[in-house]
Amino acid sequence: MRKKLSRIVKEAVHKYSFFGKVEEIADDRRHKFNVEAREDAARVKRAQERLDSAIERKMPVSVVEDFEQLLAIAQMAHKRSVRKREFWRNRYTESHARHNHWGSVLKHRRDRLRRWVKAHEGFQPYMANGNPYEKLTPEAKHGIYLAFRDGNYVTSTYEGFPGDGVHATSSYHYLQNQPDGKARCWDAGAGTRAPMVKTQIRQAREFGPFLVEQFGPENTFAYKNGVQFTLAEGTELEEMHDNHVHTDIRDGAPH
Repeated sequence: MRKKLSRIVKEAVHKYSFFGKVEEIADDRRHKFNVEAREDAARVKRAQERLDSAIERKMPVSVVEDFEQLLAIAQMAHKRSVRKREFWRNRYTESHARHNHWGSVLKHRRDRLRRWVKAHEGFQPYMANGNPYEKLTPEAKHGIYLAFRDGNYVTSTYEGFPGDGVHATSSYHYLQNQPDGKARCWDAGAGTRAPMVKTQIRQAREFGPFLVEQFGPENTFAYKNGVQFTLAEGTELEEMHDNHVHTDIRDGAPH
């Protein structure tokens, strides 16, 4: 995914630079031909004045024809410079729009790449808060990192039997209960309710179908096998998770 994002950003940089150069060239040439068009218009005016003066003074036909030819040449030159000016004006307008477009695309994709890097390269061992982390899946590490960013701290990751006696023997905190011995489960708590609820809601939105289990202080965002449900108030499972968020995440979740 990172390679794909990097390639897309590189492509956007190339197009942004290309249309920026085209815009610069077009801007320079439209001004150049605008000056030429004004100068040619002045020549046309002078040629017309000479022709009118020759006709008024009843000069020989050959002289009048010469002035008419000079006027025609000046008019053709003026039309040429006007056409070139209009061409480069249109080219400038188009390239300016595309330059701005690819500038926006570049900013969006660069920000997206930075967000991806921040989200995927953020887990550090200290975030496990002294709990084991070596066997955690990438999805679990990513989830712990995001929970840490939400303002939580990890209270438990994985262990083996007999364990600390806090978790039920069927808990996914025990590696023996995971299908392949990998760690996908963790608990995260906070000093106040808000960070835990924030994590529950975010995980529901981002990982809903991948949540094998999610229980916490917000009863309406409980999950079992990817299905959301509401924990009944006062039940043992509900009361056990009033002070922390319990998460078990399936492989393949976005990370």
